[in-house]
Amino acid sequence: MSFVLNIFSSLFGEGSGSGGVTMAIIKALTIGGGVVAGASALALFKRFASRSSIHAVVRCSEDKVVHDHSASVISRVMLPDDANPGGNVHGGTILKMIDEAGWATATRYFNQADAQVVGVAGLGRIERVNFHQPMFIGELAHISAHVTYTSPHCIEVTVKVVAENVITDTNRLTNTARLWYIVKEFKETSAPEELKKLPSLPVPRLEFEWPEEEKEAAQRYATHKKAIKDRHELHQNHPVEEGHPVLIHLVLPSDCYKTGVAQAGVILKLMDTAAGVESVRHCRTNVVTASLESITFLETIFNGNLVELTAKPVFTSNRSMDVEVNVYAIDPRSFERTLAAHSIFTFVSLDKQHRPLPIPPLEPKTDNERIRFDRRKENYEKRKEERLKRKQQKQQ
Repeated sequence: MSFVLNIFSSLFGEGSGSGGVTMAIIKALTIGGGVVAGASALALFKRFASRSSIHAVVRCSEDKVVHDHSASVISRVMLPDDANPGGNVHGGTILKMIDEAGWATATRYFNQADAQVVGVAGLGRIERVNFHQPMFIGELAHISAHVTYTSPHCIEVTVKVVAENVITDTNRLTNTARLWYIVKEFKETSAPEELKKLPSLPVPRLEFEWPEEEKEAAQRYATHKKAIKDRHELHQNHPVEEGHPVLIHLVLPSDCYKTGVAQAGVILKLMDTAAGVESVRHCRTNVVTASLESITFLETIFNGNLVELTAKPVFTSNRSMDVEVNVYAIDPRSFERTLAAHSIFTFVSLDKQHRPLPIPPLEPKTDNERIRFDRRKENYEKRKEERLKRKQQKQQ
């Protein structure tokens, strides 16, 4: 019992660090064969691990401490509840944490200025998320988010995810992402119809230390705008075709912000699950998320909405496949169905030893399917060339 009390003291006392707490719990689990203290210590461990922290980055100099309102960090232990069927951390869980860090950073950045209104950020688009390495259960996830560019009405947030093994004291970069947020006035009691009508607020300009950084960021923004235009033209000329119905989800208060608007991270996790189901259906093997790109949120999803997700394979190479996911928001009163978000997820197939397997080829049948297949093939070849260039540059 004394060991459990010591853990409790270190766990909830002031100044306790996550690494020290974790090691204290591990010691308690192993004392006496883990029989006496194990159950109590494990319960305390789960209580500790389920609490994620979001805080601003603090920079210290010799004479002052400065809170960087353009950056945030989330840290959380990965538990068995976060696992996918293969035993690693579910890609949707990571996407949800990425959005949480991005949302906190964009909202904090806007409100640190002397604005006339209080604003809250909303995810408008994800440019791309890369899954470099898997994250494992028991690792400590650190999600760091930084504002890296602002346009008159958009905030670009760049996110990095690092997995820390607190036992071996090692760190691995697992994910990188770039997200774009807009900001609207915070109104706690507004009805959905009123929230939809709120205009985007002007965003405080981000000051750059070096002109080269600002030029590079402006080029990214121009690419971002062009990608939105190209995607819009593709859907205008070749409308979205219905995929296979995969999931239906009722949006509950626990899925929403205080305003009643669904958290983008919740929708992202559902999208990843839907894409994964369709990938398994196509490959008949274990699959994992490799990347996702061009998630665009077209309509706001609210508490009480039904969310229907459809998924459809649009491209396959020998080692990967692209799945298009569409999210429809359904008003439970009128049952009006509106396309709320869409994206492309890339998956790879793995055997029992987690080695890549060949992907069964996809045979497009309609004109729209062939056009989408060709577009994705062009993107695939382009990414392949970029990876080869980066590899050659590292070797030089």
